[in-house]
Amino acid sequence: MQKLVAVSNGADAIHECMKSNFDLILMDVQMPEVDGIEATKQIRQLAGYHDIPIIGITAGNVSGEREKCLEAGMSEFLPKPIRQLDLNTVLQKFVQISSMGNQDIDVWNDRLDLTTLTEQIGDDPGFKSYFLDLVITEVTQTLNRLKNARSTDNIEDMRIILHKLRGTTSTSGLVRLAKLTTVLEKQLVSIALSKNLLDEIEREIEIGLQLITKLKY
Repeated sequence: MQKLVAVSNGADAIHECMKSNFDLILMDVQMPEVDGIEATKQIRQLAGYHDIPIIGITAGNVSGEREKCLEAGMSEFLPKPIRQLDLNTVLQKFVQISSMGNQDIDVWNDRLDLTTLTEQIGDDPGFKSYFLDLVITEVTQTLNRLKNARSTDNIEDMRIILHKLRGTTSTSGLVRLAKLTTVLEKQLVSIALSKNLLDEIEREIEIGLQLITKLKY
């Protein structure tokens, strides 16, 4: 199972790489104890880490910073603040993301706004896990309630469910699901007449749950 590990300094980054094998490393250049440049040099000497993608992260485009990162053994360089498009481009370049059914990498770009999600989570790994668990639980329960409202043709419950789902998905960055929910919430007059859109929302909920779950590891 894939996992996400966050550390606060370069020495811990080296230590974690000695204990485990990672598929990709986002390396902050400015870190205490051991900076990202030195940490990268040492990690490159570890068994199995010669070709692992290491992406340098630093504030601003300091003159010569990118060159220093690449010379140290980093694979690519991203300036802060990190833009979602730039991060997605790097991930597509270096990481093979497994497909979900017939979906490809666009499943991330079109459905999940990592910037919005990061704004909610911050840089606290403990809160990240708690927040993602909360989203998974809330969306899963909402899916069950939505299916029940459909089966009982309860339009009032459906309106309440859609309103709450719109808030949850907007906060958690599930942008495509939030848009679909907003459309249906505005135009809902009959559950039967909204069958196609409800079917699409249920599919998007399933995909959204997979995306959020993958971010935990």
